[in-house]
Amino acid sequence: MTRTLPELFSDRARSYLVPVFACLALLVASPAAAQKRTAADDEYTTLIKAGLSEFAAEHWVEARSLFERAHVLRPSARTFRGMGLAARMERDYVLAVRYLKLARDDARQPLTPAMREEVNSVLQIASGFIARYLVTV
Repeated sequence: MTRTLPELFSDRARSYLVPVFACLALLVASPAAAQKRTAADDEYTTLIKAGLSEFAAEHWVEARSLFERAHVLRPSARTFRGMGLAARMERDYVLAVRYLKLARDDARQPLTPAMREEVNSVLQIASGFIARYLVTV
């Protein structure tokens, strides 16, 4: 006679098995999730370091591209700042202002007071190169 799993255990035994199986599932999934998180963290760190290196070499387009890729992995005020500073150096003032305002306002990995002061200063400079018109119809 063949029995199914529910028939092998009483209701009381089954009530204990559900949390046990749930814990086992978490234990099995946790190392994989931790490894995946670590791989993403490693990629983020690599992209940031490469972006800083390109920025130091005055390769603004490449730096912004790397910061944008890092931002996809872990969006934050600091990645917005990197993208904004690189865009300003590219003389893309509209994009620089957009990114720097987002950097200033983003609560994820917030800017230090020194970074915030720098962002506000660069924002003021970049804003001076943007024409604004009021069109009345």
